[in-house]
Amino acid sequence: MTPARPASETPVSDLIPDLCQADPVLRVLLVSQMLACILVLANPAEGLVLGPRLVVISLFLHWIGLSSCALLCALRPRLQRMSLAQATICALLGLQLLTLLISLLGYEAVRWVDGGRQTAELERWLFLARTQLIGLLVWIMLLRYFHLQQQWRAEAKASLEARLLALQARIRPHFLFNALNSLAALIPSQPLEAERLVENLAELFRVALDHPDGQHTLAEELALTRCYLGIEQLRLGDRLQLEWEIDPEALQARVPVLSVEPLAENAVYHGIEKRPQGGLLRISARRMDTEVRVQVQNPRAELPPQPGRQMAVDNLRRRLHLLHGAQGRLDLHAQDTLYEAVLKVPL
Repeated sequence: MTPARPASETPVSDLIPDLCQADPVLRVLLVSQMLACILVLANPAEGLVLGPRLVVISLFLHWIGLSSCALLCALRPRLQRMSLAQATICALLGLQLLTLLISLLGYEAVRWVDGGRQTAELERWLFLARTQLIGLLVWIMLLRYFHLQQQWRAEAKASLEARLLALQARIRPHFLFNALNSLAALIPSQPLEAERLVENLAELFRVALDHPDGQHTLAEELALTRCYLGIEQLRLGDRLQLEWEIDPEALQARVPVLSVEPLAENAVYHGIEKRPQGGLLRISARRMDTEVRVQVQNPRAELPPQPGRQMAVDNLRRRLHLLHGAQGRLDLHAQDTLYEAVLKVPL
């Protein structure tokens, strides 16, 4: 069994990113191309800046860069079982050996293209020493850059999770109060149903609170909303009518926990419940190109809405912004007879 690392020790993944993915590989290639331009500009007398020399040096450095990414990708499982110091030394040694091998092959290839011209042994060793030194400096800077970037991402993620948990902690008592209020209304008139609903309510809370990252799929959120509306239907009877229109392609979208359910709560408490005849609550979800739109429609109450009821809406907007940035939006539309909430998230 691998011994656990101390909590204060930086994980290897913070030093060496997953170079099996395209994004860090593209960054390595970008650094290689920048280095090629610098080397040519530093000594333009040997050839044209934008001529064959730049092409040859670029190909040579890209060869080293891609091969190094492949090496670190293959070694990543082994490096993750080492301490940070061991992984750093092994990674640098492997990169230097690979750079030496490619430099030898590249040097001989250039000699072969030039017709096998003879070169001094000192020139050969100077070339190899220079590539080794440049490679070492570049890889140390790259590993340091990746380390700082991973640290920044970890700090940003921790800050995001803390803000999401704080917002989630504010919405949960609101959800709990409304659900218990609905249950209390059933006890005098339907005690047996109220007893059965206690178990359903426990399951409802389990689903609502069992997501530490603050989000789940739209399918899970709609299941949570159906459970809540089932409780409300027993309380309101025929006054609450439901209509669902769900696109199966939209169900895997990631949404904040307690996102559609608070919109349904608002529709019931501030729309349908205020009308003696009740009304139709319509919930639809459909995929629109690269985003998913969830619409919650309810008839407007005949009495003007009471102020100070925007806590759940403001909370949801802030959580959408934290999780999805500008792509996560909540739009509210008040028409003559209808009130509509539109939730938009990227797919």
